[in-house]
Amino acid sequence: GLISLRGVVVPVFDLRRRFDLGECQLGPASRIVVCREGEVTVGLLVDSINQFIRLTGDRIEPPPAVLSGVDRSLVVGVGRYQGRMIILLNLSGVLDVGMP
Repeated sequence: GLISLRGVVVPVFDLRRRFDLGECQLGPASRIVVCREGEVTVGLLVDSINQFIRLTGDRIEPPPAVLSGVDRSLVVGVGRYQGRMIILLNLSGVLDVGMP
């Protein structure tokens, strides 16, 4: 889809659909996360947001070796925060609409 953000048309990607998990069921917790990759601004439709955090480089590890092919191209790394593992998406890979 598309949204207008301060007069700029921004494409919106449904992450559920992108990861072949069906379509997002819009609800009161649904959000559009606006991201920027270079000069490109996009929105990512998500089911909900629990928390925003900042991770320093020393808390980010490379993607696990068990990921391969398309899965590996969508993950830039794994972050560690308060005993939790957080998958960090590769925005360029997610936005590559030529990928399945």
